[in-house]
Amino acid sequence: MSIFATGKTHNIVAYAFAENFRMSKIHSELGATVGLMDPKDSASREVPGGGRLYAFNFGVLVFWNVPVETRTKEIDQFRARREGGLSEPAVVEDFIVEEDTGERPRAEFSRLILDKLTPQRAEVVALTVAQSAAMSYYENVVEKSLSKLSSMLAQLEQRGHIGRSPARLHKFIAEAVIMRSEVVGVLHLLDRPDLIWEDKTMDALYDDLRAVFDLKERFQALTDKMGYVQDTGEILLDIARDSRLFLVEMAIVFLITLEIVMSVIR
Repeated sequence: MSIFATGKTHNIVAYAFAENFRMSKIHSELGATVGLMDPKDSASREVPGGGRLYAFNFGVLVFWNVPVETRTKEIDQFRARREGGLSEPAVVEDFIVEEDTGERPRAEFSRLILDKLTPQRAEVVALTVAQSAAMSYYENVVEKSLSKLSSMLAQLEQRGHIGRSPARLHKFIAEAVIMRSEVVGVLHLLDRPDLIWEDKTMDALYDDLRAVFDLKERFQALTDKMGYVQDTGEILLDIARDSRLFLVEMAIVFLITLEIVMSVIR
């Protein structure tokens, strides 16, 4: 039975993983074909027994009307076929779409009400839920970075130094920069899908749908936090360099003093 049959409630579940997906290999790994959006970004296929699976290049699988047992089986098969394997899902989010020809299309808390579901509308909804799940994943990663940063700042306050080599701080800053680049460059949260340009109903609902997940506000908060992590990491790096430079200068002074003392003794 098609997932686009009218008069039913659709259950959408998104799984976010730490890994990104390569769309060039998604056919062999997942058996999916390119989606209705940019083929570099998404792919989808029907699931045996009913329902549909969507895959997005930023590391999210979205199941549409797929029972939990089948979802687990699909993920395990994908993990076995995928080069390098696949981690356990870091985030799981769900959403509901209700079809009712007698209702006014609208977005409400935790659900979207539509008069009719089309493949284009379904993929837009799947993308939005996937973006929210990916956002939650990055929010968790940023919180861990903030926790690590707070520990370094506490150490600096108590001891006057952070006890970290520039190499480790370089790695910390690089991780922050890479994460910031992924969020801005991969999620496309500010881009309006081409699929809704000719769909007046979905075009009118799209902003409301994103508002249900607070995507715009969460995106801004996330980029602000990542900017803070990167900037503070660079400040700590400067402090670490200054500390090492001070030690080098003290060593030079000691050696010069030692040489003068030895000269006097001789």
